[in-house]
Amino acid sequence: MSLTWDAPDCSHVKYHISGLPDYEEGKEVFDTSETICDLQCGDVYSFQVETVAADGVTKGVAETVKGYTEPLPVLNLHVSEVNTSCMSLKWDAPDCSHVTYHIFGLPDYEEGREVFDTSETICDLQCGDEYSYIVETVAADGVTIGVAETVKGYTGKILH
Repeated sequence: MSLTWDAPDCSHVKYHISGLPDYEEGKEVFDTSETICDLQCGDVYSFQVETVAADGVTKGVAETVKGYTEPLPVLNLHVSEVNTSCMSLKWDAPDCSHVTYHIFGLPDYEEGREVFDTSETICDLQCGDEYSYIVETVAADGVTIGVAETVKGYTGKILH
């Protein structure tokens, strides 16, 4: 996660950043940006940035910023079962906390459908047609989206 801010109209100022992880005690920086690594994907983090005068003691009002890290994509997305009118999609969850999934495709998934499990069965399909679906991970904020994965499959009659 990268934090950036505008410098105040002061000379000889540095910044104190506090938050989790690795910033519990705070970290002093001299630039107007900081990249924070080793965060859990799909999770929320909150950091405070405050100005520090040249004496190293006098501090300005802290500004808080909250953001979500991008979740990893789903793993092993595949069509697990088909029949003449239904298709089941399955995938493995990425190693992220608090993610949900959006599925896009036709029919009934044009606007996307939020699911909480690692599978979805889609019915009312036409026999013998090809269908394509996109599955993307979504962080807990409902806005931050990971890389989408696509799967295609055909409905058909199962021969005995």
